[in-house]
This record gives sequence, C-alpha cells and structure tokens, in this order.
Amino acid sequence: RATGKPQGDSASPWDSASPEWTHTPPGWRIRAVLMSQESPPSKRALLAAILLLALLLRLWVAAHVAVIAGDGITRIGIARAFQEDGLPAGLAASLKVGYHPFNSLLIRCLAPLTGGNMERAGFADSILFGVLGVLGMYLLAREAWGEREGLLAALIWALLPNAVHFSSD
Repeated sequence: RATGKPQGDSASPWDSASPEWTHTPPGWRIRAVLMSQESPPSKRALLAAILLLALLLRLWVAAHVAVIAGDGITRIGIARAFQEDGLPAGLAASLKVGYHPFNSLLIRCLAPLTGGNMERAGFADSILFGVLGVLGMYLLAREAWGEREGLLAALIWALLPNAVHFSSD
C-alpha cells in the first residue's frame, strides 16, 4: 500500500504493537499522529484552516435553515424527556420511537450552553459531528494515501454540499 511515508525501521504511529502505544488510550494516538513530525506545522495549519472553514460553513447554513429536519423534532422531544423526567424517562422515550438515546442525551447536555434552547443544541450537535467527520476523513485518507491526499479529502468533505447540509440541521 502506498502511504506516502518514508520506508524504514520506524513503526507507524497507528501501529498498536509498537512499544510507545502499549498503554496509550486510542484518543491520545490520534493526537500524537496529528502532532507528529509526519505533519509539518504548515500542514497542521492548513488542516486547522480546513476545519475552521467546515465549522463556519456549517454555522452559516444552520443560521439560514428555515426548519429543522423531521427526526430533529423527535430527538428534541426525547431530550426534553431526559431534562424534565430524568434518565429512565428519556431512555423509555427513546426506545419507544426506536432511536438511539445518545444523540438526544447529547442535545440535552448541550442545551445549557445554548441558553437552554434545545433546537440550537440540536444544531450544535449536528455541526460538532459534521466538523469531526471532516477530521475523520483527513485521518482516514492520510493513513491510506498520504498527507496531501488527506488534506484534499478533508477539504472536499468540508465543502461537499450534501455533507454540509446534513451536518447543519
């Protein structure tokens, strides 16, 4: 497989068998790879700019969306059940309609940061995961094909109209 990385004796930062990763949680691995020497500061700055672009574009689209998606109303109702009646009632409401409770619970947790507005918290949830999707696309493409291709994939995903739309409502 062509990775765009120099061949040699050094283990890949993703190699869980390498000694430095023996007791390292996976989240720290991603941070270490992003901050490694494989990504020069100029490339990290470019990635940060792409992530900022993705965030601003999604915020702009969210500000101009007239109505939230149909399932958003249901998820906000479940989040209200979490808020008003507690965890058991929220879980019951979520299972009753067949939705996983994580999204609604996250909306409930984000609501205080948006002034108690559940609709804004739902937008914040979508935007957060939309921007994290851009980062995920970068990491996946970078591991498969190299740094330049990872940045290009992240840029495409940050600007792709359907990805922006679905992560903004």
